[in-house]
Amino acid sequence: MSFFRLKDLIRAVRVCKTAADERNVIRRESAAIRTSFRSVESQDARYVNVQKLVYIFLLGFPVQFGQLECVKLAASSRFSDKRVGYLGVGLLLEEQELVTLVTNSLKTDLNSADDYIVGLALGALAGVASPDVARDLADEVVRLLDAPRAYIRKKAALAAVRLVRQTAELADSFARHVRVLLRDRHHGVQLAAAALAVEVVQRSADAQAEAGALAAEISRQLRALATDSSPEHSVGGINDPFLQVSLLRVLRLAAQTPEAADAANDVLTQVATQVYGTGNVGTAVLYECAVTALAIPSAAALRVLAINLLGRLLADADGNARSVALAALAAAVVSEAAAVQRHRATVMRCLRDADATIRRRAVDLAFALANASNATPVVDELLRALPHADVELRPSIVRRLAAAVTLFAPSLSWYAERMLRVLASAGNHMADRDLFRFPRRMAADADAPLQRRAARAGFALLARDRSQAALAVAATWMIGEYGDLLVAAAGEPSVAEPADAAAALGEEVLVLSDDLPAPTPAAVVRLLADIAAATDVSSSARSMALTALTKLAGRFAAHPAVVTAINHTLSKHTRAADAEEQARAVEYSRLMRSDLDNVRPAVVERMPAPEYKEIPYDEYVLNPTAMRMKALVLAARPAARSADLIGEEAQPAAAAPTQNV
Repeated sequence: MSFFRLKDLIRAVRVCKTAADERNVIRRESAAIRTSFRSVESQDARYVNVQKLVYIFLLGFPVQFGQLECVKLAASSRFSDKRVGYLGVGLLLEEQELVTLVTNSLKTDLNSADDYIVGLALGALAGVASPDVARDLADEVVRLLDAPRAYIRKKAALAAVRLVRQTAELADSFARHVRVLLRDRHHGVQLAAAALAVEVVQRSADAQAEAGALAAEISRQLRALATDSSPEHSVGGINDPFLQVSLLRVLRLAAQTPEAADAANDVLTQVATQVYGTGNVGTAVLYECAVTALAIPSAAALRVLAINLLGRLLADADGNARSVALAALAAAVVSEAAAVQRHRATVMRCLRDADATIRRRAVDLAFALANASNATPVVDELLRALPHADVELRPSIVRRLAAAVTLFAPSLSWYAERMLRVLASAGNHMADRDLFRFPRRMAADADAPLQRRAARAGFALLARDRSQAALAVAATWMIGEYGDLLVAAAGEPSVAEPADAAAALGEEVLVLSDDLPAPTPAAVVRLLADIAAATDVSSSARSMALTALTKLAGRFAAHPAVVTAINHTLSKHTRAADAEEQARAVEYSRLMRSDLDNVRPAVVERMPAPEYKEIPYDEYVLNPTAMRMKALVLAARPAARSADLIGEEAQPAAAAPTQNV
């Protein structure tokens, strides 16, 4: 059964109770439409059938068999047929070879005396033009840019945008019309001209050479919009914000020379001071104004004003405003670090925002702001935010935290404390390169008091939570190396259970101090034995625990009961399922035999610091945006480098200095 009207088909689809029923209806109707195309040449039937094909396509079913019928319908002399035909052409034609079939119809309609038919053809051309079609019809579009009706000029400018995108060599043909269109009194034409100007400036050498004159024209238009008021175009008390935003985007590309930037400085200052940034309308204009001021070689005062505008948006209640402001500030920090630093407190508050996107961008900007003078507040705030970060982002955050702690540490004690906090919060996400840097520095640079405090802190953290793999490895290594410093000295109070050491940490921020409790030798061995037998820690941590126990046998030789407990633990692990763990246990058990008493002290003595060349952190580790912007400068002309500051690729931060550690 075929439904003659589109309404009947829609009604039949809506009453279907299952997806199978819907597929059956569409299959029967598609078969009926194919039959109609073969047997009926009526233009009325084709008109209805193409409508139904468009509906079926929107439901997600294949309709390739009707593509040529769309071309035939577009060639009709009736306006209603052309409207549906061009709609079908825009939606259903996927191959560029088929698009060329409508070239003659488009050319005929572009020369029609009926402006509405010309508008239909221009709209279709703007949607489906292929490179070949663009070359064939470019002259017609150029002619229509001078049409007497604003309706046609607007449509022609939008079609020109498509033609320039498809065929870059056509940009010069349209470049000379851009300034004329920007001076048009009709705002719709100006909007379309702004879109055309962006494409032309990016692709035309002639337009780039005349960018200064274009910037001057745009500055005049923006000044007129800022000073005049038009109730017809006013939105939220702002005169045509859509046009202002479009013109600002063009200005961002055109005012790349000092002369053009000077012409733009005054108008940008005027827009920034006159627009009241409340609601989406004001926010959009202020954001584009700030981004434009930062993207051109503007005056220093204007750049500071732009940063302050973004700072205002950062404190906005609207999440969208905060998100784009964070992205823009992260890009701006590459060149305006001092001005962005003034808004550090607001950025830090965004780390606790409920929106995950805002938190992610705030993390990027916080790392960009980190330097030697503010490392303590920035790193501490990031450490507080780390447990609440999205799981997929934690490896990146941990990597950058390790870099920031290493690069900007004011002292070795500060470095050790922050690294232990990173290990305790997200040790499962730390790379081996960052992990092994920590014990190397403890062995090479730390004095005995710091080694004692770090070992006691690592013991307490490990007793509280052994689920963090990197913490388990690092803390176990420190316990084995500095066990003699770890335990209580004569007359010093001590704790007999690992849990007591963990409880002494409390919920406060870890601080390396002499107030941390010292465990007894028995408590230390008990914790390591638990780690070696645990199934919820990594094989590396278990093997490290066995190594630490063997070393402690030399450190605690004065405690026979403790040494006996160590021997018992090693003996149990000689039958471990893990081959590496079993091999170590067998070797260490053999080492503990009495016939090797003269060899054992030299084997278990404290290891010297590893001697190898440390690989410095890359200068962009805290600021991937700086690397991307540098690549853009090398690969593209300066005018295009800041065309988009809110895309997923602009995830910025300030460049960290290269430092050997």
